[in-house]
Amino acid sequence: MALPLVRNFKVLCQHYKILLSGAVVGTLAGIISITLCAKFFGASEQVVLSLVPKSVTTPIAMDISAGLGGIPPLTAACVIFTGIFGAMCGHKILALAGVKNDIAIGLAIGASSHALGVSSCISKSGLQVAIGSLAIALVGIATALLSAPVIHLLN
Repeated sequence: MALPLVRNFKVLCQHYKILLSGAVVGTLAGIISITLCAKFFGASEQVVLSLVPKSVTTPIAMDISAGLGGIPPLTAACVIFTGIFGAMCGHKILALAGVKNDIAIGLAIGASSHALGVSSCISKSGLQVAIGSLAIALVGIATALLSAPVIHLLN
């Protein structure tokens, strides 16, 4: 996934504001939606905390989960499921929503379903892979920084 980053470096630089804001908004939407849904369905606090980092790559997600008081093995399972779902359904869902822009697609898939999801972009567009790869890193950082304060505000 590094080669598409190098090949599309100029585009990444041109759209850095969109990428940064998209990663932060995607992170916030993910944290808030999974927290509220899990609470609505009666999940315990420990399960809720385990689900929060589901859109981050597994090693980072497990550390975030442990830091929040979640169950890292449960987090790992949810991360894997999220990635598989994103790889299988991400492009179809975005197409149904009318999203055609490679930057938007790469950002959405990278922010929501990490490397497994971005791997599905390889057959579509190098730009999707580049944007998705960068989104993985940005969302990992944003989730590590924002998850605890957002959960505190939601409680």
